[in-house]
Amino acid sequence: MSPKSILPKWLRCSKGATAVEIALLAPAIFLMIYGVIETCRALWISNTLQRAAESATRYAVVNSSATDADITTQAQTDATGLNTDDLTVAITHDTTGSVNFVTVEITFDFSVMTGIVPIDDVTLSGRSRVPFNN
Repeated sequence: MSPKSILPKWLRCSKGATAVEIALLAPAIFLMIYGVIETCRALWISNTLQRAAESATRYAVVNSSATDADITTQAQTDATGLNTDDLTVAITHDTTGSVNFVTVEITFDFSVMTGIVPIDDVTLSGRSRVPFNN
């Protein structure tokens, strides 16, 4: 007697096996795709904040008469794609030796688009510090 003849017919049947495999693997695959999308979104926002901070410090250097409000407006303008109400811009002026510096730091509370995975908000930031002659 062969082993196949001993097993009941319903154990030998493989109809629907592909559907069961997809049902088991699909949630994991969709979760990985969701993670990649959210990670890319966080990196995009982080790069946008860094670019806006660098642009604001360049603006401060080129326009030596610019006020902190002008620099903040420039930083918010360059943070394209982000809601300016969610941005926090901090500008500091300090002196090291005889060199004056201006520092612009922009922070943003990043939250995931949907609540599929409960992840706490993460604070992303961009920071730039340049010598400043006034």
